[in-house]
Amino acid sequence: MPDAISAEQRDELGQQLSEGLTALDLALDPSQQAKLLDLVSLLVKWNRVYNLTAVRDPSDMIARHLLDSLVLAPFLDTHKLPSADLAVDTELDTHKYDVIDIGTGAGFPVLPLAITRPDLNFLSIESNGKKTRFQQQAIQNVGVQNVCVINERAEQVEATAAFVTSRAFTAPAEFLWVSKRFCAPGGRVVVMLGQAELMPVVPEGPFAVEQTVNIAVPGVDAPRHVSVCRRH
Repeated sequence: MPDAISAEQRDELGQQLSEGLTALDLALDPSQQAKLLDLVSLLVKWNRVYNLTAVRDPSDMIARHLLDSLVLAPFLDTHKLPSADLAVDTELDTHKYDVIDIGTGAGFPVLPLAITRPDLNFLSIESNGKKTRFQQQAIQNVGVQNVCVINERAEQVEATAAFVTSRAFTAPAEFLWVSKRFCAPGGRVVVMLGQAELMPVVPEGPFAVEQTVNIAVPGVDAPRHVSVCRRH
């Protein structure tokens, strides 16, 4: 397993992660928490060589990568999306993914979400080769079996899912525009925002804002909001 952090540091990070999960009201078993710590350890190791993220401190990675990704988990509620309400676009790929993450970077939020929700199938779309290579290595090392990684630009990928996510792919309105070809009718696009006022207007198209929620991310002082948009 990755060994970029010491055993003592791992214990401290584990405590930080556990407290953060409690604050987010997320219940993960010890195996899932261990995988999340393995992911951070591997990111620290790769970041020394490949500069995958500007976040260097492992404690900051817990807050700004893991917990900031996991705030999306409660919004991936498949019970609110009965299969009868989802229509598959026959011009696209068959509806084999539950979640498509666009512009994933080094694997956030898709890898933490996949660890948290092993019952869902994820597709990660990222055009940067070294970042997709890290994701593939993480999938192997950490033991994540429900993620498919594609090293392509979003416009070159054909697939649909019940949920579409992203953390920092592009501006919210443009993200919705890109997402419409990936989100199955009746599905949701989950938009991460800084200020809530960034999402008062939905661009012309097949989406309507269902809710915008203020989110407190443990260890992150910047404002965070999540907006959920339903595809007609």
